[in-house]
This record gives sequence, C-alpha cells and structure tokens, in this order.
Amino acid sequence: DAALIKKLITRTGSNGTSRRVIGEKLFMQNLKKFGKKLFTMSVVSMTVAWSVGLSAFVPAGAAAATCPELEAGDLFKVAGNAAVYLVNSQNKRMYFPTEAVYKSWYKDFSGITTIDMSCVDAYAAGGGVNFRPGSRLVKSFLSPSVYAVGPNNMKHKIDNEAQAVALYGANWPTLVTHLNDVFDSNYQVGAPLVGNTLHNGQLVKKAGESTVYYVWDNALKMVDGALPTQAVNDVRTVSATVFSSVSLSSGSVTAATIVN
Repeated sequence: DAALIKKLITRTGSNGTSRRVIGEKLFMQNLKKFGKKLFTMSVVSMTVAWSVGLSAFVPAGAAAATCPELEAGDLFKVAGNAAVYLVNSQNKRMYFPTEAVYKSWYKDFSGITTIDMSCVDAYAAGGGVNFRPGSRLVKSFLSPSVYAVGPNNMKHKIDNEAQAVALYGANWPTLVTHLNDVFDSNYQVGAPLVGNTLHNGQLVKKAGESTVYYVWDNALKMVDGALPTQAVNDVRTVSATVFSSVSLSSGSVTAATIVN
C-alpha cells in the first residue's frame, strides 16, 4: 500500500498537476481506510482483553501461586509487604494499625504466614484490630476525653483523673495512646465508667498481694498459670476498695485465653 501511494503521488505527465491531485486524493482515501482498519484491530484487541482477562495472556509456563487455607485466628502478611493481618471469625482480614497494637496481643512476630498477593482476595477487608482490653487508654487528637479499652471493640470514657488513678495507677498518662480519626473509628463508644469500678478486660491484683485476677462479666476470675509476656506489664495494682468494686468469682481463666 505504501509503494502504491508513493507511485500515485510521484507520477507526472503532460497534465502532471491533475495527476498529482488525483494521486493525493487516492492517498487520503487509502490513509482513511488504513486508519479505520487500525482502529478496528485495536477495538478487537481491547475487547478480547476485557472479556478473557489479561491473565489469559500470561505465558503458559508461568506457575500459579499456591494459596494456603487460613483459618480464624491465623496471622498473615503479603510477600513484599510488612503489614500484618488477622483472619477473623467471618474469614475477613483485619489489619493492625501499629506495632503497639500488635504487641498488646502477641509477644513477637513468629507464626505469621506469608502469602502471595493473588491470594488476598479470599479474605475481604474487615477493619482494624484494636488494643487488647485493659492494656491501654486511648484518646483522639481532637478531644481531651480519655477512654479505657473494653471487650468487643468498645471504649469507655474515664470521668476524671482521680478515676484514672484508681483504676490504672498514678502512671496512667503513660498508657494513653493518641488515635488518628481513621483508627479511632475502629472503636465503638460504650457506657462511661462508673465511679471507681473495675471494668471487663482488666488484669488486676490487690495491693499487698500477688494473685492476679481477670475482670470478666463484672466479676474477678483468678488467672490460672503464668501470664504471657505481652500481658505481664498490664496488671494494675488497685486498692482493697477498688478490688471489691466487683464480685469475686469462684471460677478461673487460663492465662493463655486472655490474649486470644
């Protein structure tokens, strides 16, 4: 086609001018035909790619990734990415917003399964993991209110400093973590704490004694066994009055269940 177009343009004779004009017209007609043909081929190619997916054009020799079967409670990360995720009971992935949140639940980074990015779609996004109940106090950057972290992703407002000291000790300000709005929204606001009453999720011991108790169902349950490393520093020593603010249960809990 290119040779023919060139020939049509360059041919001359006694009426060379008219021949050149005819050649130019033919050139434009052929150019339009070529453009339409190219456009049609492009549309066809794009339609095929959209219909069968670009993965259909991956070389036959490329091996598909093997995806492990993760269960509720499993931890994973994607190859080449440092973020760690937890698989929840709904088979969704939950992210840990900070290392501090992660370490309130786990002592180290062992037991994490690395998966290929092609496996991630099996686990829909399920929000973020919050601090373990009783381990930290939280507040927004935009508000002076301080909250205790309770079970079920709830946070409970602390009324005043005296209450904070009674429940979390004189060093309570060191336990406060400031949350950006995107992470603060992972918590639901529960009922404010009432007086100097212990709340569910706390690890406590009475002043002058060594036995550790876990507050659950508004009762004190003795902890059976040594606490995991990540929970040892979360035991609050409280006065006899605060200790007796909830009933003493005859039951107990195993140390391992506190971080599960």
